[in-house]
Amino acid sequence: MKQNVVIKNELPAHIYKAFKTKYPDAENAHGYYIDSEETFIFSFFQLDMVYEVVFDKEGSWLESIIELSITDVPKKLLHYLDENYDFDTYEDLVHVQNEEEEYLQISFIQGQRIYSVNFDLNGQFKSEHSEFV
Repeated sequence: MKQNVVIKNELPAHIYKAFKTKYPDAENAHGYYIDSEETFIFSFFQLDMVYEVVFDKEGSWLESIIELSITDVPKKLLHYLDENYDFDTYEDLVHVQNEEEEYLQISFIQGQRIYSVNFDLNGQFKSEHSEFV
């Protein structure tokens, strides 16, 4: 995937305005454009959490991804992982929100596969996807 990093002041004004309208308290924001997907992505800090948000080329918000700590998730989720998987550390733990849904996702490597397991906000299992590393 070809990615072009675009400095904030080079982003289209309507994209930056849409971002600042939705996230007025964002700190240290870095925006960039992905050609192949025609999307703009901003990474920033807000309330001591790392966010990555996606806007389309018209400036419409598509998705927010918030990095979480293992202490931020429901115990039900941790219990499910403990009962069903055998991994030492996770690769990614995020809270995903878009127009259609909101869920928690954990990614980890087990054996020769990388897993992405989705849960609702209460820690109830929703779905799993895996592929070879």
